[in-house]
Amino acid sequence: MRLDRKAFGRVATTFVATAMLAAFAAVPASAANTDPQVQTGTSISDITIDKVVKKPANAIMPNVTFKFTVDKADSTQNEGVLLKDSATGTGTGGSTVTLDVYNGMNGGVYLDTDTEDGQVTFGGTDNEGVGSDTLTGTFTLSVNANEFEHAGVYKYVIKEDQTVYDAAGTNSVTVEGLVPDNTTRNLYVYVENDDTTGKCKVVGAVVKGATTATDPTGKTDRFTNLYLHDGTNPRTNELIITKDVAGELGSLSQEFNFTVSIEASEENQKFYAEIQQLDTGDTSGGTSGTWKLDTSASNGGKVTLNAGANDFKLKDNQRLHIYGLSVTDNYTVVEIDAGQDGYTTTVDPGEDKVKNPDATNADKYTVTGSMRDKTAPNNIIYTNTRDSVTPTGVLLNVAPYALMVIIAAAGCFVFLRKRRDD
Repeated sequence: MRLDRKAFGRVATTFVATAMLAAFAAVPASAANTDPQVQTGTSISDITIDKVVKKPANAIMPNVTFKFTVDKADSTQNEGVLLKDSATGTGTGGSTVTLDVYNGMNGGVYLDTDTEDGQVTFGGTDNEGVGSDTLTGTFTLSVNANEFEHAGVYKYVIKEDQTVYDAAGTNSVTVEGLVPDNTTRNLYVYVENDDTTGKCKVVGAVVKGATTATDPTGKTDRFTNLYLHDGTNPRTNELIITKDVAGELGSLSQEFNFTVSIEASEENQKFYAEIQQLDTGDTSGGTSGTWKLDTSASNGGKVTLNAGANDFKLKDNQRLHIYGLSVTDNYTVVEIDAGQDGYTTTVDPGEDKVKNPDATNADKYTVTGSMRDKTAPNNIIYTNTRDSVTPTGVLLNVAPYALMVIIAAAGCFVFLRKRRDD
């Protein structure tokens, strides 16, 4: 069978595309976070793409939805496409194969709105992402192989919607400290002839970042958002509220009631906090001891705080450690039980201030502050002191009753003596 020039070109393109996919597949799994995303199969019906959020480890991810678009690209023929070294699976630049890359076909790769294609939602549960500085989700693009006219490599472009949406994906929301990803990603779709159906089939896809001055190899393939993070360091701070009990009659097991109110930029914002206990036997954290998560506390010591007022309890050598506060967050702390039950309460506000130190009401025990201009966690210390009561105080308390008994006895004596005299 003779092949004309056009048919030969298609066969050659299919061969090179298959070899290209094989080269990508040879990259070891350890390189998965930096290499272009690769998906292969005998007949692909959808393409899965990673979405990453970089954030402070102890910040709760807001409940938001990211959306994406996909469009056919105006491809450059004989385009050079980056490859890793298929022989070793190593190297920073990889190798480049030059081949015909066709403009994407309308409907070949598309968003199926019935299956919520092209969107990913984060923050659906309390404390989601706590303990990790990176969250990874995925979104999907649908594939219709019948739209491709012939075998080859087809190019599309994927973009992230610069508007952030609520959990339902319907209403736009503003989230302080959330930086969108505005870099276009290239999607290369690999199409082969299907000998069974006589049509085409999709056997692979590669997502690769567009080449930029800061990323000349174009390997920034994953859509990445920054939340309260500059890409290297978190942009948040912490607040600590500590309880100390002193004095001969101070109860070390008594719980004292507190309220912390957080004025946040987002009405529904959540904050992760921990009830921590001072382990005086472990001096690795300092001579006075080491603060550790109090697993005996409610919910294992892990707390979710909301924007607004939050009530909590602390006893001696306990503290509430609040994470993920931004520079625009303000807060108010007050001990509800201050100055009661014979205790004298003193407040050390750290870098903040007591609302009114000379007040005779709760303002004397209320601390107001903000994370603005703070470079380290602020520690607010409430100390309740109850000293021993002297015995004279007990006698003074019963003296009126003793006097009444003496007067009554004297009256009886006078009355009985008068009757005897009569």
